[in-house]
Amino acid sequence: MRQALWNGPLDDPQAPQAALLADMPDYPEALERMRALVRHGLPAEAALAEGLRRWPWSVDLGWLVAESGGGVGPLQAVVQAQGRRHGTLAWALWFDGQDDAAREAVRTLDPASPSHAADLVARAELAILSDLPADLPFGPEGVRLDWLQTWRAGGGAALARRFDQGAPAALAGWLVETFLTERDLTRAHRARALATGEEHALLSARLAIEAGDAAGARAALAALPPREPWDWSARRHVLDL
Repeated sequence: MRQALWNGPLDDPQAPQAALLADMPDYPEALERMRALVRHGLPAEAALAEGLRRWPWSVDLGWLVAESGGGVGPLQAVVQAQGRRHGTLAWALWFDGQDDAAREAVRTLDPASPSHAADLVARAELAILSDLPADLPFGPEGVRLDWLQTWRAGGGAALARRFDQGAPAALAGWLVETFLTERDLTRAHRARALATGEEHALLSARLAIEAGDAAGARAALAALPPREPWDWSARRHVLDL
């Protein structure tokens, strides 16, 4: 389907959904096929409704309903019934412009929930983005949020001072984009140097585009492993355009 969409509009945009409804596979494959429908902008409402009827416990299907413009209600119902993945609901509410409801969704959490660690990350990040006090979780996500909090609280100057003392390679992409936002091109280039492999090539292309160096951007993208365009990530497509 990706290849067909790359080559042009489908003759019948309803056909992929109709095929899925006619022969619904087991849950993992059905989820991936519904995710493809939603993210390619194809009709998916009937397939999602059937999916939730068959697998009413699926938070991922509830998220896809919200992502496809069907509202947060189905996701909220699944999360409340399952008592897990409150962070997923919180982000859906946040992206829907319901900031207060998003924070409320993760205000009280159950430590016994299998998603407790991820829910704590969501609660902390939403607090930081709302410029409120946050309890940072442990581990790599806590490190990321600590840097985000530095930037939100102290701005580009505070982030630059901290970066000059050393930064984790895992944050290379975020640091490049943040320093570009701050128009600190020198540190953006230094942050790019933290990355390796494909990430380094993508960030090199991003910085070349920012500098108006189309040839440099093309060279960086050409260094990536060869893939058909319909298998590119959304990020690669944006850089290529």
